[in-house]
Amino acid sequence: LLADPAPAATLARAVAADGIDGGFTAVLLGGQLATQPPLQGGAAELPRNDTALNDTALSALLLNYFLDGSPARKSEVDAWEMRVSSLLLDGGMGGGGASGQGVADVRVSVRSNAVFNADIASATADTALLISVGIGLTSMFVCLFLSRDRSCLGARPALGGAAIGSVMLATAAAFGVCAGAGVKYNEMVSVALFVMLGVGVDDAFLFVRALEDVLAARQKERQHERADASSLEASLEADIGAALAAAGPSILLSSTTNAIAFAVSAYSPLPALRGFCTYSAAGMVADLCLQLTFFVAAAAIDERRRRQQRCAWAPCLMLDGAGGRRL
Repeated sequence: LLADPAPAATLARAVAADGIDGGFTAVLLGGQLATQPPLQGGAAELPRNDTALNDTALSALLLNYFLDGSPARKSEVDAWEMRVSSLLLDGGMGGGGASGQGVADVRVSVRSNAVFNADIASATADTALLISVGIGLTSMFVCLFLSRDRSCLGARPALGGAAIGSVMLATAAAFGVCAGAGVKYNEMVSVALFVMLGVGVDDAFLFVRALEDVLAARQKERQHERADASSLEASLEADIGAALAAAGPSILLSSTTNAIAFAVSAYSPLPALRGFCTYSAAGMVADLCLQLTFFVAAAAIDERRRRQQRCAWAPCLMLDGAGGRRL
């Protein structure tokens, strides 16, 4: 358009019935031109000369380019998209016209996979510190929330770390499986970490609260008993089993519904959304498996520590009956 001495005539010829290529371009441009004021007859009434543009101006123009999306040409297509974006936004139509590089009063918007991925990568890099701080604050919140009792014996800092650790392990497993299966990684996939973090932490809360309810229900019948090591181990297994029976259905239901929802969305025609949903679905399955194995085992170890009167912050220290500490 910058080099065309008569852009109105060119557009009018392109949208004519026969057009410039037998009508193929006319069909495409029919829904891609907007004028001010709107033309009653559509694009076919576009002025045939530049003088008529004083009364009827072209207010918007949409250009679509359909490129080869095969994996073999991905790098070439991405380079072409970034080059076009640079020409249009940095020194082309969007240049503003003051320096002669662009056209005044023209706003250019470019939408492509390469530009979108570049914007996501730039935003992720700029907020990497905030993401790290957010994960750290989430870890602190989990550790505090899992400990109703803030005493040296009742706190559960290690269990909070196990809850975050299970999510990290699920993320690594999901990303490894998807990468091994050939699922394309894109910048949106990194957001899946926070989805799995929310679901995993919620599952941990459910199980710990169920365990505390079981312990509270059996506290009275055990408070006058002095059990040996074998009876403590047997009762521990029974308590963990009861807590898992209470919280297991909720954990299974939430993780399964999330996994199914992401798996269905993985059939989206949008590449970025398809990759994100595929990785998230695999993450939901991995998180479910780790919650029912790794985290439950970590909860059993932590509960054994409490029954052995070991300090939460230094398990090598045992509390005596008078509240003192001994190594």
